[in-house]
Amino acid sequence: MVGLGQLDEAEETLVLVLRRADAAEDDDLASKAYEGLGTIATRRGRETRARELFERAVERGGEPDPADRPWLYLELGRVLSSVGEPQQAADLLQWAVDRLGESGDIAIVARFTTFLSYALADFGEYGRANAVLSELLRDRAEEIDDITSQRVNYALTRLSHNTGRTDQSIVYGERTVAAALASGDATAIFNSYLLAAATQLDAGNTTRAQELLGSARGAIGAHSPSDVDMGFLLIDEARCALQLDDQPVALERALEAVELLSDMSMPGLFGLAQLTLARVREAGGDPERADRAYRAAIEGLRRQNGWNTDLAKAYRRYGKFLRTQGRDALALEMLENASDLLPGGSA
Repeated sequence: MVGLGQLDEAEETLVLVLRRADAAEDDDLASKAYEGLGTIATRRGRETRARELFERAVERGGEPDPADRPWLYLELGRVLSSVGEPQQAADLLQWAVDRLGESGDIAIVARFTTFLSYALADFGEYGRANAVLSELLRDRAEEIDDITSQRVNYALTRLSHNTGRTDQSIVYGERTVAAALASGDATAIFNSYLLAAATQLDAGNTTRAQELLGSARGAIGAHSPSDVDMGFLLIDEARCALQLDDQPVALERALEAVELLSDMSMPGLFGLAQLTLARVREAGGDPERADRAYRAAIEGLRRQNGWNTDLAKAYRRYGKFLRTQGRDALALEMLENASDLLPGGSA
């Protein structure tokens, strides 16, 4: 039902299962029902609610073995990062990796390791994030198949992208797409197209980015994206249209992204949507609305712990915008904020 997008029907079914589990005092079944409800909450973009449900699933299940219930811990770790608790996410995922041990199933270990790298990067532990991925590639290289290769390369792309190593992120991004296509996994293919497009946009390679975004949208039929997935897609479609000087499409996609993410369940992503909208408004000659969108972007990104690179970009772009408006004192303050956030003090 969830795969088909029948979220209301799936939720009703799981609520009934939970009631029966409670009546029978079946903690294992109740735990699985809570996990399913958490998955539905993530599909609706309700990350805070999803966190509550996944944590309840862990509690009712008596901390199930991550080898038996990997998705429970993976999703809880992802959600913890998305609601601004990357340190807690990293602690949880490191616990799972340690419990799985060196002989754990490579597919499961790779999943946890890549999610751990995301959490570490989200609170600025870039060196450690790179180290856990490098260790996996070094220690278990002979066991890595196409889907595992996709996951590791995806994580390396994301890490390079977040640390401003654009050329390296492009190389990893193309490898990620190739591995995803070889694996045939619909979700991996969608996510790989999307991330690779973001790296190309950062480099100004608009034509290639447009191709990848078109492929990502074309993959929606096989992959049922969450609101978060769609938010990323809409934001980058707006960025691409802006680079192509297609103001109407850029504005349409940016407004759609802001509306979709307006519940603030993931404030950093809402901030990115507002940042894109601000750039579109500025390019369209609407400084008053651009200013409001820039301020909303900074507020959203400040609420998302660990998104320092994106927050620095927002400060820098706002500072440059303020200079064009003759507001030099505030512009200097924003540019200094950007510089303070990035490694080495340079934005």
